[in-house]
Parts: sequence; structure tokens; C-alpha cells
Amino acid sequence: MKILNIIYRSSIFSFLGFAFSGLILVHLFGFEAVASEEAGEWRPIYDKVMLVVNFLIIAFVVYKFGKEPLVNFLKQQKEEVADEIESLEKAKKDADLKVEETRLIIEKGDEKLEKLKKRITEQGEKEKEKIIENSKEQSRIMIKAAKKRIDTWMLQAQKQYKSELIDMAVAAAMNKLPGVITEDDINALNENYLESMKS
Repeated sequence: MKILNIIYRSSIFSFLGFAFSGLILVHLFGFEAVASEEAGEWRPIYDKVMLVVNFLIIAFVVYKFGKEPLVNFLKQQKEEVADEIESLEKAKKDADLKVEETRLIIEKGDEKLEKLKKRITEQGEKEKEKIIENSKEQSRIMIKAAKKRIDTWMLQAQKQYKSELIDMAVAAAMNKLPGVITEDDINALNENYLESMKS
């Protein structure tokens, strides 16, 4: 890049470049000099010299008045390309940052998902244990209530059985001892029976 800048800044090289270009143009458009060969020997040389002189004048004018706009244009193009490269590099850095952020978010999302799965599993286990514990407690309560009902029925059955036994004993006694037991004896037996029922 520095070599090109040195070459562009060298006015001698630029002048030689224009001169060389002029000679090429003279050879390309030299048909006018060939057409006038009949005018004399000096005419072709004069035409070629004038073509070179005209070209040099045009080259000088273009060089003098066109150099600065051309250099400015090239500088502007260079700056635009540099700005575009810089903006592309910045866009690349931004894209790389976004890719990295996205990767981190995905990694964190995976970690959060694993934590969430673990927490849900733990909660499920706790709920399962709680349900099992509640079921056991309800079973204990139901068994206890059933035992109480059975005990109550047993007591009622025992009382009823005792009552029937006493009634049967009284009936048998009444049949066997009709003349022996008096009305007072019957009342005393009834009171004893009622007392035994209370306890």
C-alpha cells in the first residue's frame, strides 16, 4: 500500500504514464498521418509530432486539473471501503456476541430445565409420601373406628346376652320356685339386676 502511495505521489511517473498512453493513442489513431503522405515528406512527421504535442497538452490539462479530483475520488473510495470493512467487522463482533449470549442462555436454560425437573420430581416424591402417609393415617383411623364399633357391638351383645340369661334364669326360677319366692323377692331380684346393668 505504501509503494502505491509513493507511485501515485510521484509526478514524474504520472507524467511518464500519460506520455506512454499518448504514444499508444498516436499509434492507434495514426491513420490521419498515413492519409496525407502525398503532401510531402515532412507532413507525416509533422502530423505525428502534432499528435504527440496535442496529446501532451491534453495529458497536461487532465493531469493538472484532473489529478486532485481523481485523488480525492480514490481517497473517498478508500475511506468508504475502510468504513464498510469496519462496519462489517463490528457487525461480525455483534453477531459473535449474540451467538455467545444465545449459547449461554441455552446452557442456562438447560440448567434451569434440569433444576425444574429435579424440583418437580422431589415435589412428586414428597406428595407421594404425603399421600401414602395420609392413607396410612386414614387406615389407622378407620381401623380404630371399626374396633370401637366392634367393641360397642360386643358390649351390647354381652349386655343383651346377660339380659336374656337373666330373663331365662328368672323365668326358670319362676317356674321352679313359684311358691317359694314372694313378691318382695322378685322386687329385690329386679333391683339387683338393674344395679348390675348400670355397672
